[in-house]
Amino acid sequence: MLFFDEDCNARYYYSEAGTMLPKDLDHIVDDLKNTDVKSMVIGTGGASAMYPGAKAVNEYIAGFEMEKGLDQPWFCGKPSVWSYRNAANIVVLRNMGCDSNAYLLQRAREKNMAAWITIRMNDQHGTWVEKSPGHSQLWMDHPEMRTQTCAPQSGLSFEHPQVREMMFNVIKENLELYDVDGIILDWMRHVPHFNDGEGEKNIPAMNEFIRSVKEMVDEFAVKRGHKILIAPRVPATVASARYHGLDAVEWAKRGYIDRIIISPKYLRSYILDPGAWKEAVGKADFPVTACIDTPHQPYPGYPSDAPAGAWTKEPFDNRQLPFIRGACRVALGNGSDGIYLFNFMNIRNKKKMMEIFQECGTLESLRGKNFSIDISYDDLHMDEPDFLKGWRAGSNDAYFSIWRKNLKDQGIYPYQLPQELSSGASCKFTFVTGEVPEKDPQIAFSFEGLGDAEVEFNGIKCVLKDGRYLLPVMEYSGKEAVIKVTNKSDESVVIERASMHFSWNGEFPELFDPAKKITIGVAADI
Repeated sequence: MLFFDEDCNARYYYSEAGTMLPKDLDHIVDDLKNTDVKSMVIGTGGASAMYPGAKAVNEYIAGFEMEKGLDQPWFCGKPSVWSYRNAANIVVLRNMGCDSNAYLLQRAREKNMAAWITIRMNDQHGTWVEKSPGHSQLWMDHPEMRTQTCAPQSGLSFEHPQVREMMFNVIKENLELYDVDGIILDWMRHVPHFNDGEGEKNIPAMNEFIRSVKEMVDEFAVKRGHKILIAPRVPATVASARYHGLDAVEWAKRGYIDRIIISPKYLRSYILDPGAWKEAVGKADFPVTACIDTPHQPYPGYPSDAPAGAWTKEPFDNRQLPFIRGACRVALGNGSDGIYLFNFMNIRNKKKMMEIFQECGTLESLRGKNFSIDISYDDLHMDEPDFLKGWRAGSNDAYFSIWRKNLKDQGIYPYQLPQELSSGASCKFTFVTGEVPEKDPQIAFSFEGLGDAEVEFNGIKCVLKDGRYLLPVMEYSGKEAVIKVTNKSDESVVIERASMHFSWNGEFPELFDPAKKITIGVAADI
């Protein structure tokens, strides 16, 4: 079973400014009919509301005048053709009596999908700009209510009752507007919600907030005549969620929520463990669903102009399909109840990897399909207060190079990459693969930055062929693979990406060719 998260504003980019018609929304749902997507999750806003007549928080298009183009106060001195297209298409749909959220929810039900909404509990897009239609009025008027340790890009701090009250009213307003089967409380778009280190002391206030939300949702369920499910999207581990003030285990134990969605911050993760959450809740059948995102980054601050990872030149195409399969396999093998797909709108729209929507919801459908595992990292590392600040830096590449060196000098750098090897030196990599019960996989390893080398797995040496290190066909057992890499060249090398591949038909993902010129555009054009 798959949940598909539909972004709250990417849908408006598909048509030229001011030309959108309701029927232009149809493909958003229709392209996923007859797939394993059983729940459409419609985003209704960021920090401001993407629906007409909002009162709980300011409406995104409030004050926007389509006929004035880019020269109008609405832009707050930051004119953008994409923001104009976004707002103009919201306006023309509104003038036709169409609320895109309601339209998509209805269409999802017509296509036999469950209709959910998702609410971003602390959206922090563009927070380096003080005034913007994308901000809430509370955020703009009360800088003292923002988190203070992640300036200048700070979200609101939920230690303030006014912040909790505003978000309670946003949830209530959404339920008044939309008849839904469930609601996602998205705490990962974005974090943090408190100053560094102050999340756990605010857990009691957050527990009470979630209790009040549950009570209110149940009242709407009575009015609607059917149950309305609640699922928070929270950090990937129990400890990290608590660090950020989100005790989802306790919410589950108290019956405040119906499902937990565990998630990294931005990146695809190969180490998500829903089983650990079920154990903490104390109910083996409590639904816990892993969130799989599209981008990957091998280590913090991996250069933005490098071949692989988030915000880089690697496109969303079939090269990535085995890696998404691999992430889903590990999560499902660890007990995930389905998969929550985040940021997959462009993959659907471009129809590049439609297999994802047919295969990735169950282990059974993934059996025998080629898959790959990348070395990854926890991109919400709670043990290092400075880590979160790196995501707020003007250049996180530059910031993280300094941050990594400091940790390495102290001997406490926690990530496997990057790995520098002098001539003749060796290192080990551990890949979390999950169980592989299928017979006779062809196993290969690929690396970025590695030249002449020797690669061994369980004492067996690999053979270099077409840029990959291949093992002889063999049985594979266990949930992890530890390999040894030795630099056989005369010079030092820096390994920046390491991948493990399983194939049953002799095919492997295409290696990235830096000579190919690939342009990444806006959300609708990737």
